[in-house]
Amino acid sequence: MENNFFRRIPTDLDLNGPVLEYTTQPSDASGDKDASVTFTVAAQALFPGDSGAEDGGTITYQWFEVGVGALSNGGQFSGVTTVTLTVSDLRTPQDQGRKFYCEVSYSPNNEYGTTGSGTGTAVNQPLKSNEATISVNPELEIIAQPTDRTVGKNATATFSINAGLTDETYLSDGAVIYQWYVGIGNATPILVSDGTVQTTNITSEVVTVEEEGIAYDTETFTESQSFGNDGSVSIPPTGYDISFTVAAGGGGNGGSDSGGPPGPAGQGRVGTFTMPNPQARGNTLNFRIGKQGGGGGNGNFPAYGRPGGSNIAPGGRGGGAGPRGWSGGGGGGGGASGVLRNGSFLLAVVGGGGGGGGGSWDSGTGGGGGVGLGLGGSPFTSTINTDSGGQGGDNGGDGGGGGGAGGGVAPRRGGGGAGNDRTSPGRGGEGGRSGYRSDIINFVPPGGGNSGDGYANVDWKYTVTTSRPITTTRQETVYTTTNQNTTISGQGTNTLTIRSDEASFNAVRQVYCVVSHVTATNSALTSDTVTSAVVDNAAQNRVIIETISADNTAQSQTVNLTNGDQEFQAGSSSVDTGAGAFLYSMYSPDKDLSVEMDLYGGKGADNSGYSGGEGGFSRIRFTMEQNVEYVLAGMTDSVQTPYLYRKASLLANVGKGGDAGNRGRGGFGGGVSNDGEKAPGRDGGQGGSTSTTLSTTGVFGSVTSKTAVSPDTKATTPNAGRTVTCPRGIYWRNQGVSACSDVGTSKFRASDGTEISTTASIERGYKAGYNLIETAGRRGTSTSGNGGNGSRGGAGGSNGYGGGGASGYTSGVVTVVSTQLGGSTFDDARAILRVVT
Repeated sequence: MENNFFRRIPTDLDLNGPVLEYTTQPSDASGDKDASVTFTVAAQALFPGDSGAEDGGTITYQWFEVGVGALSNGGQFSGVTTVTLTVSDLRTPQDQGRKFYCEVSYSPNNEYGTTGSGTGTAVNQPLKSNEATISVNPELEIIAQPTDRTVGKNATATFSINAGLTDETYLSDGAVIYQWYVGIGNATPILVSDGTVQTTNITSEVVTVEEEGIAYDTETFTESQSFGNDGSVSIPPTGYDISFTVAAGGGGNGGSDSGGPPGPAGQGRVGTFTMPNPQARGNTLNFRIGKQGGGGGNGNFPAYGRPGGSNIAPGGRGGGAGPRGWSGGGGGGGGASGVLRNGSFLLAVVGGGGGGGGGSWDSGTGGGGGVGLGLGGSPFTSTINTDSGGQGGDNGGDGGGGGGAGGGVAPRRGGGGAGNDRTSPGRGGEGGRSGYRSDIINFVPPGGGNSGDGYANVDWKYTVTTSRPITTTRQETVYTTTNQNTTISGQGTNTLTIRSDEASFNAVRQVYCVVSHVTATNSALTSDTVTSAVVDNAAQNRVIIETISADNTAQSQTVNLTNGDQEFQAGSSSVDTGAGAFLYSMYSPDKDLSVEMDLYGGKGADNSGYSGGEGGFSRIRFTMEQNVEYVLAGMTDSVQTPYLYRKASLLANVGKGGDAGNRGRGGFGGGVSNDGEKAPGRDGGQGGSTSTTLSTTGVFGSVTSKTAVSPDTKATTPNAGRTVTCPRGIYWRNQGVSACSDVGTSKFRASDGTEISTTASIERGYKAGYNLIETAGRRGTSTSGNGGNGSRGGAGGSNGYGGGGASGYTSGVVTVVSTQLGGSTFDDARAILRVVT
């Protein structure tokens, strides 16, 4: 029998496929946030040199992510089955360190024919390329902005900024640089240095000034005085408008005779004068008044008229009757009147009237003068003659002459001549001449005549000024120079302090910070501009904080938020079974107080070079009602994220970051309105999803050893839990008090009902001991990471991957100022309380 075992059958099929090799390996790639990177490979199929096979097949490509698996087009990826993989919309730090590789295979062409021959698949397929890594350049981010500050003088205003890189591994390139700018006084902010600077400020104020003084009241009086006899008038120093009228005495009528009537008497002169104020003020005017002359007798002897008297110039006596005794005697002359100043200085004289001639057989001759300025029309002159009147002579005939008037000048004695019946009747005497000092007083025309006794009238005005005390006011501008010493410290750090010793400047400083980093692609960033004000008496914005410890004791402290922020940090110890643990109960004792609170979730634990997920961050604003309880829970090592309650109700919380595994980082925790992040990698833990509503029934996460009380449940590994809106506690639950009910005005009660005596009696509702805030999912393997605690916890990772980040929550009662996924790089949770000014 023929053995055909080694028989060769000719064929064109090459049972040995080609060998694949890379001619281009993917290289590491870096890019900025939101940009794209590409990874490229090139490969070829090589056949043995003597096979005679032809390469009619094709090379196929499939891209993979390390720890995830094969990629599909969509989302961030395109070109996953081509030579070039594109990763778009880079995120930092989520995409930092992701690794990719390509696998190539050979697809033979097994068609037979003259064009080629079939081959087998590549002997080394699938052939994996080298791994290539993404590097995403970091960005600066400001997590928490500085806030306004109003403090009293010599109190410290603190300004803090929470800023950093989106990927802190780049801090090895250098630290974040902080540069603070401050406006000194009201000036534009400048880059400041630590130290003390003095500023001078000049302020002005219009004030009302009272002054004591004297007011003078001036009253005008009018005086008049008349004289029939000598008299005097004193003109006061304030006198003015002085005028006076002076009249001399008239002459006497002549005596009658049976043969003829007597001559009439002449009138004394009347003159009116004014005296200038300077000449009269403070002086005395003396008036000398002349009297009327007597009438002549009727046919008896002696029959002469008596002279008119005067202390200036008296009138002359009239002539007597004739010897026969039946003729009438002459009338006496009128006395002159005059005015003197201060009793010695003669100012004016007005002449008296001449006496009438006595009657005789024929009629007597009338007296001289009449109304006018002087005898024969002579004017008043400054030459004053005060001669007395002449005496009329006796006559042997029938009638005697009249006597001359006082002040007469010519004839010197002025008497009337003797009368002789018809042929020579007695004539009347001349009137006296008048004169005045024209350099001192003024004559007021036209003058006049007076038949009777002389007289004087004087008129003047004067003022009387009296004083009285008065208070007057005036407006005055007062300038004040003030020096303010301002001490600044903390330049170059994330916390700046400012202290000033003077508040009168009324200056509101502007403050901001510029942060930069050598690697950050968006360097530099400028913070919000806030204000720093100093007042004389800063408001008391007090908060009383009761720190409740696990041993059922409490320490109470009072803080004035005006003087700075109050920081709460997670406690250094706790008991997982949680009979109280660390709680902060706080209230405003004086008033409703507007406050802000920054909530920082704790960062997850690092592992084998992989970073734990950042905790969530939020800034919320709310009003602390007076004497109402607000509780901060979750500040323990086992929870590491803050939960804020108002009495019985949860107001807000943020999520903790997930722990890293040895194959990947942890997911980020969310802010009050943010989902938690899924940890990267195929088996990374899921992040917690946020919700605007929570139930009163909750689920413990699989990490905690606590036991759920129906209707609550507990999740299994690696699943997370869900918190509740109101803590049920232990004591109050056993009393039948519902979870969301308040408990009235009372002291704080521990989980076993113990009333803690050092706490205040305020409106309360929080129930200690069972609050269901432990929601983290347990890791599936020991090399993986646990999830974070939050309103919905993050699930645990498996197969070495990190745990998911937890979500945050807000009830809608608080105002959300800012919130974000991640942002907290603190290992321990913390909260910062400040007053809103």
